[in-house]
Amino acid sequence: MLTSTAALAVTVDGSPVPADLTARIVSARVATRLGLPAQAELAYAVVRGSGMELSTFPLGAALAARLEGDQTPLFEGQITASALVHGPDGATQIRVRGYDKLHLLRKRQQLRYFSDVTAVELAEKLCGPDGISVSADEPGPEFQRIVQYSQTDFELLREVCSSAGLYPVLTGDDLRLCTLRGGDDCVPLELGRTLFEATVEANLDRSAQGFTAFGWDRQSAKLFREEVDSPRGGAVVQTEPGLGALGLDGKLMLLDQQGASAAEVAARAQAELDVRAASTVTLRGTAAGDAALRAGVCVEVSGVAADFTGSYVLTEAIHTVDATGFHTALSTEPKALPVARPSTAITLGTVTDVADPEGLGRVQVCLPAYGDPDVGWLAVLCAGAGKKRGLVVLPDVGDTVLVALSHGPVGGVVLGGLYGGEKPPDAGVDGGKVKRWSLHTDDGQRIVVDDGAHMITVANRGGSTLSLAPGKVTLHAETDLDITAPGKTITIKAKAVEFMREE
Repeated sequence: MLTSTAALAVTVDGSPVPADLTARIVSARVATRLGLPAQAELAYAVVRGSGMELSTFPLGAALAARLEGDQTPLFEGQITASALVHGPDGATQIRVRGYDKLHLLRKRQQLRYFSDVTAVELAEKLCGPDGISVSADEPGPEFQRIVQYSQTDFELLREVCSSAGLYPVLTGDDLRLCTLRGGDDCVPLELGRTLFEATVEANLDRSAQGFTAFGWDRQSAKLFREEVDSPRGGAVVQTEPGLGALGLDGKLMLLDQQGASAAEVAARAQAELDVRAASTVTLRGTAAGDAALRAGVCVEVSGVAADFTGSYVLTEAIHTVDATGFHTALSTEPKALPVARPSTAITLGTVTDVADPEGLGRVQVCLPAYGDPDVGWLAVLCAGAGKKRGLVVLPDVGDTVLVALSHGPVGGVVLGGLYGGEKPPDAGVDGGKVKRWSLHTDDGQRIVVDDGAHMITVANRGGSTLSLAPGKVTLHAETDLDITAPGKTITIKAKAVEFMREE
């Protein structure tokens, strides 16, 4: 049934829009999309040159719209923009735009970290200040550490949810993290009655039968290989197109996935498979206006060909109310996962702690160029590292280090220390060539390999040394010297042996 704009009731901060302005509404458009704040756009005709009506819609005010007699709100949110538009034909309009409460998350950004949280728990922490309650179709994996640095709260929420195959959808003050399976209750749509036009499509372009994900943990150096082959979602219809029709097995791979657990890596593969499954059979169309048609809602479609009769999950629903009536454009085509893959970066860090509680040789580092977020314990690159072997030379507190960020700050690895503006103890350069390699401790111990003098020297801070030179090997002790071989034999063999007593 068509509904005119006169049946649309709009309130601002709980008060109805004045009747004279309501009578001049031109159109209303409300768009809901998976993983995005709902958007409302209202247009009112006004007297040319007059902007007085703009005061009816103050920025930040609560905005609500519903069809008279309908208990389900068409939109609930806040006004974020208003404009006075002068057209070439002399017509003037007020245009008002608003978003649901999720838009508040797009306007907040902090430097912080979260430990051992699921997407649901993260959403509760991010949305709690706005009075939003959170539920989820599935909790998703537990993420060991999440660092927020350049992202807004909303970008962080969307990024983490997409890694778990979840999509934030807000209704009133209730946030649901839904999968592409949709809810249990379906809205019926019958072609020719409540579904005015429809395009149903089977498409193999993005089809997949399963994913194998290969991942790694940058701290524990664990490798993961996870397989998924059961999608959550997709149209439930008679036709089931698959790549077998092309003689292909449809098995695809995800490579270089960063995760602290197998569950994290598997969740990303599952999310990708869900999108592929939902892309195989899709519905686009226009239905009689119904506020219950929203992104994330299941629809039961009938009246189309038998192969395409069944249930679909909406990824987009755009409501339009104007002089022609109330109708809803809908789609079930999922968008590509909005996973922001940080590019590999190199940055400077300062070591703040070296007492790794797990004894894994990691260090804590602050990253000044990233706003000093707490990135947790980072592994340190060590030459020859392996089981019970390797050169262990860790940077100390206060040292400047070079950090490789392979998957954002949480995926950092310390590559080594930098002297920067400090002179090294011994650069080892003579005559324009590197002649010496050396190892120095802060306390004064050192090992020097000198190609110029063809010798190796081991020395401590007290002045005791062992020198291996071409013509002579010298052991010099600044303290008492003990040579012991308990239960063993000491053999001294030489052409001559001299023992001299120092006076």
